[in-house]
Amino acid sequence: MKIYKAYKFRLYPNEAQQELINKTLGSTRFVYNMMLYEKEKLYKENKITKSKKDCIKELPLLKQTYPWLMEVDSMALATTIFDLENAFRNFYRTKNYPKYKDKYSKNLNKRKWTCSKCNNENDRDINAAINIMWEGLINNTKLFR
Repeated sequence: MKIYKAYKFRLYPNEAQQELINKTLGSTRFVYNMMLYEKEKLYKENKITKSKKDCIKELPLLKQTYPWLMEVDSMALATTIFDLENAFRNFYRTKNYPKYKDKYSKNLNKRKWTCSKCNNENDRDINAAINIMWEGLINNTKLFR
């Protein structure tokens, strides 16, 4: 029988780190919404779609227009475009159109919540630890096959 260890971590960023995290989240949200708006506008006017490559090529232009985008990691901004592409891929499969992101859609300070269907109390940190553990188990079993 194998015994698995799990480690639980909680990060406490200092003020500078917290500010950088907030800037990164705000910038990625801005780029996501901007690209979603431009895709919608282009489709309504010309009935064509903008590809992932076109969106990535527009990032330097966005950085020139909005200099505060240069303060955050460029890979975070590029990943946002991939997330938007995945949202559209899911839309074609499930008919759930991508939504604009807002600052208050997810409250990460809320650590515990109660499920409205089953009245089960959930803890976000414990759920994340379980998901990380299972992801590690799945990836490790793939290595040994």
